Amino acid sequence: MTAPLLSVRGVTYTYPDRPRPTLDGVTFDVAAGGWTTLVGATGSGKSTLLKLIAGLIGPDVAGRLDGEITLAGAPAAALSRGEMAARVGWVGQAADDQICSTNVAAEIAFGLENLGVPAEEIERRIADVLAEFELAALAGESTQRLSGGEKQRLVLAAVMVMRPHLLLLDEPLAQLDPAAAAELLEMLARLQQAGTAIIVAEHRVDQVADRADQVFELRDGKLERVAATTVAGHELSSDDQCETSVPVRLPAERFDIDNTQAGSDWTLHAEGLAFAYPGAAPVWQDVSFTLTSGESVAVLGPNGSGKSTLLGVLTDLHAATQGAVTMRMGAHGDELARTDELVRGLLLQNPDLMLFARRVADELAFGPRCAGCDAAEVSRRVADVAGMFHVADLLDEDPLALSQGQRLRVALAGIVALGPQLLALDEPTTGQDAEQIERLMTVLADRNGLRREGRSLVFSTHDVQLAGRFADRVLVLARGRLLADAPTGEVLANEPVLREARLLPTGIALSGRVGER
Repeated sequence: MTAPLLSVRGVTYTYPDRPRPTLDGVTFDVAAGGWTTLVGATGSGKSTLLKLIAGLIGPDVAGRLDGEITLAGAPAAALSRGEMAARVGWVGQAADDQICSTNVAAEIAFGLENLGVPAEEIERRIADVLAEFELAALAGESTQRLSGGEKQRLVLAAVMVMRPHLLLLDEPLAQLDPAAAAELLEMLARLQQAGTAIIVAEHRVDQVADRADQVFELRDGKLERVAATTVAGHELSSDDQCETSVPVRLPAERFDIDNTQAGSDWTLHAEGLAFAYPGAAPVWQDVSFTLTSGESVAVLGPNGSGKSTLLGVLTDLHAATQGAVTMRMGAHGDELARTDELVRGLLLQNPDLMLFARRVADELAFGPRCAGCDAAEVSRRVADVAGMFHVADLLDEDPLALSQGQRLRVALAGIVALGPQLLALDEPTTGQDAEQIERLMTVLADRNGLRREGRSLVFSTHDVQLAGRFADRVLVLARGRLLADAPTGEVLANEPVLREARLLPTGIALSGRVGER
């Protein structure tokens, strides 16, 4: 019998100051060229398990680790960093955390240079992966100017150029448009056929479960093998029906900072907008649309189309290079002065950039305190948003020690605690399992939730089904322009638009959107 490429035996890991282990007696094997899919709820330990296998959590890291991990028969603990890097490739949830070079080609070369690969071989391999991952046009581009999806592809290219025997991917589809996700999965299938073993942790189970040789679910620290068809079917059915089965806490009362705008009608006009980074061509131009109080609007488009940039312009994170964003109270009211403008909240695609406090409770309290709320009001808001976004049991935790999905909900709760009239959210469901997506989006998009009192939601997403369920209207960005601005059903039935924007057609039903409740 052939020995497994990876063997995990009785692995138990407990983070510092945690009463219970995150992983408890985990045991499984992975064969050379095999595909293993890990599923489980947000915070179940999938990322922790992958980091342990990659050697990112070891004896020199705080916490208690028991059990044994072997790679091709060699104890992982006995391998040097260089030996681990040559054998195991790891692609984490936050691409920014893995990028260390200033441009795309240099990032891909970085690992090979550290392993001492000859210069001619490095150049040949770089050319190969640039073509394989469709990054050739971006070879000289600054890594800081890439979209989230482009960064994710870059990180994967930088890992695969080192030709690891085992590839670990933590939610690799999270930042990819539907077409790019399908392309990535085909790319992974080719790598598997060439002999690379793959372990994927993913919430979009329907896309990865049936490709696997084996599927494991993490629950309460335990690992259990499950049938791929059973897992995929369960996830899909619960996602379609969980609005009737998942308890959701809607806001108990409205958030007001100055009581001057809550309940008022308002409009935000984007007029002839264009945006370009210094020395670069416009990301998009001639973009015009209007947002009104009480709307839920989804922004769709392929990776690199400028969805994040648009949300940044709407919330003053970026200044448009052409055009203007103006705000008015009432349908025909006067333009708001800067001191009276609508309170707008922006959730960044990477929530780690928004977290700085040592405790979740302090993170949620920071905004209301800065807004001048008294202690009783601060406490009320903290308790309310913690319940809304399912982080009430994490108030004493360090935000950056949480899972990615939990960190995102903490960052979002901190924004909502300020009571913004407009919430602009960049990929708000990243890292969330189906149940958490239902809770989160119901709070955000239900007319009895945050959308009452005239509050509005605009969110970017690659999930067409999510837009179909929770948006009244859709904006589509593609090829440097606003390709569509229309009611959700009309856009999602327009196959030419979907194809041009790399949004694959979907058979979702649009009759039961939360926004229509």
